[in-house]
Amino acid sequence: MAEKGAHNVVAYRLMLEVGLRRSEAASVTWNDIDLEEGTLSTRPAWKGNKNGREETLPLTPGLHDALRRWRLRRPGPATNRVVKITYRFLDGFYEDLVAAGIARRVPLDELGDVIPQDRNGKPEREPAEWIIDTRDGSGRVLDLHALRHTFGTRLGATPGIDPKSVQTLMRHSDARLTFGVYVHSDKGRLKAAVSALPPVVPDVIRAESPNCAKLA
Repeated sequence: MAEKGAHNVVAYRLMLEVGLRRSEAASVTWNDIDLEEGTLSTRPAWKGNKNGREETLPLTPGLHDALRRWRLRRPGPATNRVVKITYRFLDGFYEDLVAAGIARRVPLDELGDVIPQDRNGKPEREPAEWIIDTRDGSGRVLDLHALRHTFGTRLGATPGIDPKSVQTLMRHSDARLTFGVYVHSDKGRLKAAVSALPPVVPDVIRAESPNCAKLA
């Protein structure tokens, strides 16, 4: 169980901290990772590599360290896959979401209707099946690709990073895709961004003319 958990964490982090797509993460071998330089190179032949280019991406310090430790636990040819993403892995992902309190198990009856549960989570009657509901309050569904979305959103929220760097790290040819789909905004961040703008009217002018602020 511990080995499986460690494996899953490495796989999640490849998507969350490098922005790899699911099929790309499944394609990474140790040949693609430079543990000395702390980089990962994408390959044109990878399934899911939509731009078809080879690019060298920097690893976060945390992921770099995790991959060093994972390599020590997994000696072998450099052609070996770093992680294996199978259907069992996907089942484990949803179980991990439940364990983390991000998703919830929902009991259904024979007609597929939700069975009410008491405060302890016990269904009122015997369910025909259980499903895992990964929707958030807005109805958005959390899946593995959401880890890549999170990578893009975190990049966009990082102070000092320029839009071109975000686009490059996301490996998009069109910035509109980067910022229109992957970089999600929230009201708090938008408010903070506007609040950080320098005043249009210098303080010295505002102090001499109180009505200037209203005109501005």
